[in-house]
Amino acid sequence: MSDWEPVKAENLVRHKLGTYYLRAKIGGKIIRKSLKTKSLRDAKSKRDTLMPQLRLQAGAIRQGEVWTREKAIAHTRAWYAIRPSYQEKPKSLEYRVFVLGILGETLPARAVHTWSADETLAWWTSSRISGFSPTLRNNCLGTLRKLLELAIKAGVILQDPSSDLERVRVTRTHLTLPPASALARIIEEVRSQKLIHSGQSADMIEFMAYSGCRIGEVRAITWEDIGKDSILVTGGEGRTKNHDWRKVPILPDMATLLERMRTPDSSGPLFEQYSPRYALTNACQRLGLPHMRIHDLRHLFATQCIEAGVDIPTVARWLGHKDGGALAMRTYGHLRDDHSQRAAQLVKFS
Repeated sequence: MSDWEPVKAENLVRHKLGTYYLRAKIGGKIIRKSLKTKSLRDAKSKRDTLMPQLRLQAGAIRQGEVWTREKAIAHTRAWYAIRPSYQEKPKSLEYRVFVLGILGETLPARAVHTWSADETLAWWTSSRISGFSPTLRNNCLGTLRKLLELAIKAGVILQDPSSDLERVRVTRTHLTLPPASALARIIEEVRSQKLIHSGQSADMIEFMAYSGCRIGEVRAITWEDIGKDSILVTGGEGRTKNHDWRKVPILPDMATLLERMRTPDSSGPLFEQYSPRYALTNACQRLGLPHMRIHDLRHLFATQCIEAGVDIPTVARWLGHKDGGALAMRTYGHLRDDHSQRAAQLVKFS
């Protein structure tokens, strides 16, 4: 059954939900644009106002520049490359270029002005795009809309054919981490391999678990950043994710680790190794433990802090969140509830 209902009025159709749309052939192209009303009278009035504007724009576009898919991708990539936020965070630009690569492989291989709403809907629901994670899929849509926004500003197209597409819901998965007691077993297992980087891999895993730092932040930490009571986290040249430095307190376990790692001539980066990811993965497999990602060490840090009674806004500050704890509450709120229930059992009136 079609989602569209015919209307006894020229250049108008109605969606099954009741909203009227303009549907007309302008400049050799079928245009469908929401009039954002469920009143036929209002729809006719808006149509009469909009049609001359679209015809005028169509005349300008026919005489203007034509963007191929490849040219649109290149133009959008160049736009991202000159944004200060992306220049400061090369990894963010690298990710956006990756998403543009997906668009370059999946969008219609024709000039942008020929793309229709139906084609963008077919792209959005295709197995290639719908098979991605919700986050990546939404980033594909957001990047496409930036491409189309730039095309509109350049006078290449009249309107965004993706305007009716809706972002997919991102559901947060409940964290499933091994118990804190398993960390010591993992570290011992990594160290026992006695490979060239086994010792540093074990130290790096410990450091991440005791600090909550991201892997990129850990690579940038130097001995000069280690204070008496805290560690200065700057992110190095790539900076931290939120572009700001922070201080993380030195927990007792961290103090023991740093004392063991320190030598009389300690200076420069704490770690030469890029990542202990493979060591962590292999150790979990050998011990029969659930798979742990490097980023899970950050979650483990937050979990231990909250279960020890540290309030969520403080943990959020240690993690480098700038939202006052909103993200930490969504991610770790269940831990606070569990801790609250256990604490309630200690309250007695007699």
